[in-house]
Amino acid sequence: MLRYAVCSDIHRRKDLYQKILDREKNIDGVIIAGDLELDTETVRKMTPVPVYAVAGNCDGWTGSDLPLTIAFPAGSHRIMVTHGHRFSVPWLGELEKEALSRKADIVIFGHTHCHFDTVQKGIRYLNPGAVRGCRDSGKRTYMLLNLADNGHIYVLYKAIH
Repeated sequence: MLRYAVCSDIHRRKDLYQKILDREKNIDGVIIAGDLELDTETVRKMTPVPVYAVAGNCDGWTGSDLPLTIAFPAGSHRIMVTHGHRFSVPWLGELEKEALSRKADIVIFGHTHCHFDTVQKGIRYLNPGAVRGCRDSGKRTYMLLNLADNGHIYVLYKAIH
């Protein structure tokens, strides 16, 4: 089983990101879907596991070293991560094209600040919500992504208090 803490839209809230790291000890990596607004070297130093991060629309001054989109293998899956602002999220048409071109079956995005989970044409689309808080509810959320050895995908949304 592979376990990832997944977050997005941190927006300079280093304290809240640290709460996630303090809570989630047995993880294989952290996936950040943009809008860190933190120095990426600081984030990497804070995080005791590999970090898979992309730049968001607010990362121009701090995340210029981050790619806009990444894809990587994870067990029997291939995960694509992007912030989503260049793909017109929450609509999935442009994301689907990019996911297919990268052979991804899991797509993680942020930008909307609200969690999202759906499957369309065999691709699982996930948004962890926002560390900074959902625009609608104000809830600060992230998610745990568990990839079982048998290929099953388990997602658990968690609140940050």
